[in-house]
Amino acid sequence: MLHRIRVWWLATCCIALLTVACSSIWANSERYPADRQLSLRETRIIRHALGDVEVPINPQRIITLDGSGLENALALGIRPVGTTFNTAIDQPPAHLNGKLSGIEHVGTIRQPSLDKILTLNPDLILSMTGLSDDIYSQLTQIAPTVLASFGGGGDRWKGSFTVHANALDKSDLAEQWMQRYQERLSTFRQQMGDRLDTLEVSVVRLYPDGPSLYLPNSFAGKILQEAGLSRPLSQRSSEVQQRISRELLGQADGDVLFVWETNDDPHSQAKDSIVTQLKSDPLWSQLKAVQNDKVYEVPGYWLGFGPIAADAVVDDLFTYLLEES
Repeated sequence: MLHRIRVWWLATCCIALLTVACSSIWANSERYPADRQLSLRETRIIRHALGDVEVPINPQRIITLDGSGLENALALGIRPVGTTFNTAIDQPPAHLNGKLSGIEHVGTIRQPSLDKILTLNPDLILSMTGLSDDIYSQLTQIAPTVLASFGGGGDRWKGSFTVHANALDKSDLAEQWMQRYQERLSTFRQQMGDRLDTLEVSVVRLYPDGPSLYLPNSFAGKILQEAGLSRPLSQRSSEVQQRISRELLGQADGDVLFVWETNDDPHSQAKDSIVTQLKSDPLWSQLKAVQNDKVYEVPGYWLGFGPIAADAVVDDLFTYLLEES
């Protein structure tokens, strides 16, 4: 009798354990479809700003925590499932128009919504350095998190593009993109010819409280440098930007002037009046670029995030310095 009881007890335990195991397998299958289970099992080690990190070979659900990561993914043909860029605004940046549909908003770069990120079930998170240690630690518990270095000046987007492309297993595609970018710059230089020796290009960002010169170490400044374009003497320092007063508006002059407006509130009507107010200033009318009708208002992507913005700036150089010359 005692032997039968022991056999019955062992059989009951086996059935219970088998039930739990099957339930676990079913739950994981529901959460991770078969193709994702495969990608999560197949990983590789890559290097990022904080050392080595293990990432899936074929990531399917990407979250980006800054504008650079967002552009890097989009440039490589990947639409992230979530980003800290506010995809709900009425007027997205011109270079990203039509590219943001279906991407969830997951907070800000400084305060990403960890709960929202968790619900999106990512298998890879892309960002730049600058995250707090606490946020980075929590992100790594959700999914492998790859950081590109924030340093490097106006062309740091290239290093970010390389790191994120490697994490996405798209290095070959990124190299093709960069080769095409360099070829376009070479074509521009060839078509400009001798004008490169005489033309000085000024770049100015307009804040609500005044203008700022964007210098060679800025995003746009580096692209102008690669394009072979010269800057006015007042805009050749190693800084990223330099605020100037109304009395120094002459430092914004050049043979050609590219200008864009900045306002932190996309719905503010004051944004529309910055250029209008500047045009009413008598010092503005004295600028050579103004007198020669060589002032071009460009979108905010001249501030720069990544490869799509860089390509858009090159488009503007072709449009305004070649097609309209």
